[in-house]
Amino acid sequence: MIIRASVVFLAVACSLWACTTVTHEPQPAEPGPGEALPDSVERFIEPTPAMLAAALTGRPAEMQAAAALTSCPAPSTCPTGFGACTTWSAPSQCDATCTESSLCTCPIVPLHPDFPNEPCVPDLSILRGRTTSSSFRVCFNATQQACTEWKQSVSFSCGC
Repeated sequence: MIIRASVVFLAVACSLWACTTVTHEPQPAEPGPGEALPDSVERFIEPTPAMLAAALTGRPAEMQAAAALTSCPAPSTCPTGFGACTTWSAPSQCDATCTESSLCTCPIVPLHPDFPNEPCVPDLSILRGRTTSSSFRVCFNATQQACTEWKQSVSFSCGC
């Protein structure tokens, strides 16, 4: 009987210990100064005839070609009432930058959480690239008036 009680106690203790084990998962890097995407603003932007025609095909690649971006449009949403929207265009690169950053040579979290962090000396000659892309879609209201919505996406890379 004492052995059975000891086994039950040991099983319960081990299961409780397993529930409280801490796992260290990598956390996403916070955007640095000037790296956060701008907020979307509600405004009415009429699409160009080429953008409207491409949006009506529903083909993201054709929509991308019709955008003809020379810079990154500010993220925007259509006013309330423009609820029927086409698909989003394929992203078009509209901006790219290279800056010094320690993120490319010094990890934010340790690769192996069981080992303590080792000091890291950043190699600032390895530049961090930031690529901004824009996509659009066309939304319609009840009177078939068209409005363009824009969104941005950002990707980072090391070595540019």
